[in-house]
Amino acid sequence: MVFIGVFKGPDTAQHIQFASTYEDSILSGDLYPSWGGNENSGYGSVSVRFYPPIFSFLFGLAHILTGDWQAALWIVNLLFTLIGGVGCFLLAKEFIQKEFAFFAGVIFILMPYHLSEIHINSFYAEYAGCSILAFSFLFVTRICRNNHPIDVLGLAVSFALLILTHIPSAVIGSLGLFVYALALMIEKKEFRLNFVKLSNAAVFGLAATSFYWLRFISEMDWFRSTRFVTDGTFDYSEHFLLTIPSDKVFGIWYNNQILIAVVLLVICSAVARSRMAKRQSPAGLTPMYVIFAFSVFMMTPISKPLWMFIPYLSKVQFVWRWQVVTCIVGAVLISAGIKPLLSFFKDASNWKTPLYLMTVFSILFASSAYFKIVSKYKKDYIPTGEFNAWAERQSRSMGPYYFWTPVTTRDAFMIKDKVVVPGRAVKILVQKPDETVFS
Repeated sequence: MVFIGVFKGPDTAQHIQFASTYEDSILSGDLYPSWGGNENSGYGSVSVRFYPPIFSFLFGLAHILTGDWQAALWIVNLLFTLIGGVGCFLLAKEFIQKEFAFFAGVIFILMPYHLSEIHINSFYAEYAGCSILAFSFLFVTRICRNNHPIDVLGLAVSFALLILTHIPSAVIGSLGLFVYALALMIEKKEFRLNFVKLSNAAVFGLAATSFYWLRFISEMDWFRSTRFVTDGTFDYSEHFLLTIPSDKVFGIWYNNQILIAVVLLVICSAVARSRMAKRQSPAGLTPMYVIFAFSVFMMTPISKPLWMFIPYLSKVQFVWRWQVVTCIVGAVLISAGIKPLLSFFKDASNWKTPLYLMTVFSILFASSAYFKIVSKYKKDYIPTGEFNAWAERQSRSMGPYYFWTPVTTRDAFMIKDKVVVPGRAVKILVQKPDETVFS
């Protein structure tokens, strides 16, 4: 992204438009815009009223500070890369030794799905949300294992930031955190107090973000949304993994590969841990295995009844987005097996055992996913020297039609005049994204 260029994904232009709107708004003294004045060739858009603000705000702010779209994008993504790495490190440290918990942060950053979010999908807000979600798992763990009020505040803040960053990750994360917390409470056999603390954190998080989601819900009919796309592209039922995909959707084979790779590595880690003496094992990881298994289950067709029953879950569009959870939990579980695996590999007599062969195969299989990332990235990226000019054009271009209002028609955009008054000439005195003065 820094030296070669930026992948031209399906959402790259839209993120530029959002950031441009926030940039103009920040410079005018309004930190939270309600109208995207530059989009759709200056006709504007309601999109910023519905899309979570944090990534776009930071992206726009970074562009103000740098004056360079590529540098701004790189800085914001680097920020969330570090946030996610630290979050996974702290989460792993709740279960394993500090020196091995460090590897959880590294593994999370290098997870193929996590990298693909920004390098071949342009899912920048999801990338940020995944990083923040790691802290929500951290504070749920601490609440259920300790009795520190500060952890309730930490969960409330991280949950609020997740909602304000990426809605699909917030929906998936909420269900995942619920299952994880339930597993922790069953393990510790402490329900009432932990339930109260977790509920308080959720209520505080929802209250802190009500300025956003109340408007989102009440104004939902203002834009077309993806329910008007009827070709199956955004239909969750077309995106289950461990299946043979239809020709309507994309990315299933690749997501199958990276999910299988992570599952195999987690299994190798679990087997290696089981071979250790009980007194040497890390702290109980059962809740982690429960939420990992549940996340994998939710990406398979047998979970379809839950997708049909649980409110809003089907709105996340892509079933494989549950990998935001497996990236976090998988990183912790894999790092928990590093110490026993190293001990196992030191003994040459183990080199022909099934565990050794399976671990080597899993590492090679996972590594092949990086070649696919590089291959797809090289096919459609905007070179470093061209990205800024491209981004400037996109900031005022036509936005996705599913962010138009229900009554918007394409014919309206054929009118290029800023003001049309039949029968007389018009002189424009002031032209701003949200204001036009003419005589």
